[in-house]
This record gives sequence, C-alpha cells and structure tokens, in this order.
Amino acid sequence: MKVYLKLIGVVASTANYYDAISGFMSPELNDCADIVWDIYMNGATYYNAKKLLSAVTNNVICDKDGAINDMWIEQGYVFVRVDDRIYGAKRPCNFRVGDNVKNGDILFGTMQ
Repeated sequence: MKVYLKLIGVVASTANYYDAISGFMSPELNDCADIVWDIYMNGATYYNAKKLLSAVTNNVICDKDGAINDMWIEQGYVFVRVDDRIYGAKRPCNFRVGDNVKNGDILFGTMQ
C-alpha cells in the first residue's frame, strides 16, 4: 500500500488593517499602518518620520548601520545586502558595494 499526498499552496497578500488608522486618521495610510501607529503611540522621531515618507513615496531606507556587502540584480530588481539584511527595489541603488550606510539612509530612490 502506498500513500500519496498532494500539497497545494496559495500565496495571498494580507495588509495590516488597523481600525484606528483607517477610521480616525485616513484609509490611505492603511498600507503603512504599523509606522503610523508607532508614531502615534511613541511620538515622531527623525527615523520613523523618514520611514513613513519612504513608505508613501515607495523608497527604501536602511534600518540599521552597516556596510553594503553585496549587490546583485534578479528579475529586474536590484538587491543589496547590508550585513545580514537584504533590501530590494526596481530602481538603482544610491550606494556601491563597500560603502558604509547609517540608519535612515535612502538606499533606493529619492525623497524629492
């Protein structure tokens, strides 16, 4: 007797839905609700304000200090590895391999 299993996987994207953000502030902020909620609860800092602006403008900022160890292109995306964290976007990186980046540096895009 043989037993066969058939596994089916479905990818579904789920958004963070915060009633306080979409109900009281704005439904357009629901995509970056975790950042807005952090600002609401803990106050605005330079880093989380810049993180909110980058989420709204589709830019990528660095989350921690470190050096860019590797950079590669896959399927139209440019990826960089800062220490053990990987960032990616469909636009060129503002830094080169070996550059040191700080928390809050804009890796992909501009804030203009």
